[in-house]
Amino acid sequence: MSNFRVGQKVVCVDDKPWRGPMTGDAVEWPTKIIQRGSVYTIRESSVSHPRSPVPCVRLVEARWNDSYDAPFAAVRFRPVVERKTDISIFQKMLDGTRVLETTVSSAYRANEP
Repeated sequence: MSNFRVGQKVVCVDDKPWRGPMTGDAVEWPTKIIQRGSVYTIRESSVSHPRSPVPCVRLVEARWNDSYDAPFAAVRFRPVVERKTDISIFQKMLDGTRVLETTVSSAYRANEP
């Protein structure tokens, strides 16, 4: 099993053709099913085959075709890091500027004749 969970958002980091398990030849996908940098949702997390278990995922937004729904290797994806929008650092920058201006103005006035 992979460390991904159903419903989790992931980003594709590898969309290159994969090597066939028997011949080692590059297997071309019929169309660009997954694209590097695109975000997908995990539909299922499993292993490829009991004899050679490779962590795999199936995606909501990407299917091979109606008759063949093969999983993608989990190493092709990484979790999307969702960060809450936070402007506090910009507010602190503004606060720091005001403090600096106030300090400089006070020092200047103290030196006036």
